[in-house]
Amino acid sequence: MFLLTDILHIHAVYSAGIAFLIVDSVNYVMCRIFVFPESTRPHHETYIRFIIIALVGVLLIMGLMYLCIDVFHFHYIISRCIIGIISGYFGYIMNLYLNFRLEKESV
Repeated sequence: MFLLTDILHIHAVYSAGIAFLIVDSVNYVMCRIFVFPESTRPHHETYIRFIIIALVGVLLIMGLMYLCIDVFHFHYIISRCIIGIISGYFGYIMNLYLNFRLEKESV
């Protein structure tokens, strides 16, 4: 985002969206290769689901940040670290059960 905003002079709102898509696309490729290599669902289906889950995760992060900072008055760095763990588990579980379909093992 820094590169897009400060170097390329793209408005911060647009650079946040672009950065999100770039980072999440890289995250998708890494998850598909390293975390869910046996997924049987086609890429075009899993990518769209992955982005939707990530967007829900962003809303979760923003809501929890609001609670931690404005309601409970926690420091924003500590809040973000704790919320990062929560949102990471959320994204993994959602992708595991709702996105990347794995072939069932034969008994």
